[in-house]
Amino acid sequence: EKGKYEAFIPAADLLKVYRTGKYPPGTPYLIPDPELVKKYKDTLDSISDNKKIGLSWMGGRSYLTPEQVKKQAGDYVGLQYKKENGKIVSDRGPEWVYDLGVDHNDFDSLFAAVAAVDEVNTVQSIIAHIAGSQGKKCNVVKPPPIFATDDNPDNNRLKWYYGKGGKMYWYNSVTVYNSYREFQNT
Repeated sequence: EKGKYEAFIPAADLLKVYRTGKYPPGTPYLIPDPELVKKYKDTLDSISDNKKIGLSWMGGRSYLTPEQVKKQAGDYVGLQYKKENGKIVSDRGPEWVYDLGVDHNDFDSLFAAVAAVDEVNTVQSIIAHIAGSQGKKCNVVKPPPIFATDDNPDNNRLKWYYGKGGKMYWYNSVTVYNSYREFQNT
């Protein structure tokens, strides 16, 4: 009810205070189902011996193309999702992205798919947080800013907790790049 509260504290601000002890900032804490991870790893290993890179190019308020978050040599595995008829489904993307067939409505499957790849390239999305919480190497690429207007309420600004580039406070395994050009040239 408006006016009932004196102040609001974003929940994410509390992590600095309460996420200490057993799981201090930067420490992996999410352990996916080992049987599902093995299933996905076996499937991916049957494709080739190349490095497997999870790929997600849209999420939250971030929009890039699959090519803008593609950098390393290896096989790219789709971790991208979209909504169809109110349900979240896998978005395979271009033909060079392998569709693992992950049910994005089943977090056990999604967590296991992230664990099964060697590394993740993404934008601001839940995929970055899943990778970071597992200690999985993850590259988050900031999109160019697009500021919201009355005609276009969306924007492409990264949320504050992704920082200004470099390592993300919450996850030591997540590196944030200020642009796709910076990401591809490092």
